[in-house]
Amino acid sequence: MLGFDQSEIRLMATTALFHRKALPAKKHPAMKELDKRSRKAVQMLSVLLRLAEVLDRSHTRAVSHVRLRAKGKKGLTLEVHARHDCQLELWGIQSQLRAAEKVLDREVRVQVIGGKKPGRNTKFPRRSRSSPPGPPSPSWNPKVDRKNFRRLATRS
Repeated sequence: MLGFDQSEIRLMATTALFHRKALPAKKHPAMKELDKRSRKAVQMLSVLLRLAEVLDRSHTRAVSHVRLRAKGKKGLTLEVHARHDCQLELWGIQSQLRAAEKVLDREVRVQVIGGKKPGRNTKFPRRSRSSPPGPPSPSWNPKVDRKNFRRLATRS
């Protein structure tokens, strides 16, 4: 690719390789080729790419933009500015929160700004075990109900 040196191309290729499924492992051959700084960059970029991908999950441009803000020393707020209902995107974000928190080493809260009123400034409360699989209710909290979320997510 023109305009990029070999190390930048390797960084982009490794990021693309790990933007789905599992987080990049240090033992993976592609990660072993990178220095420590590049490995950290791949982890960070792959998580950001995952979030970007799920923020347009419905392909309806429901999310106009997002902002990641520091909330104290150990917290982040992901502000999702929505044009209209973005429940599918919120569901996608929940599937990526754990990886984001691990890589960023901070707790991530999601705040929806705009869109339909039921989804505004959403904090995700607990789902019961009897809830059917599918997108979580707008008030579901993955921190509280992570075990149940994994069980429900693997059903579909």
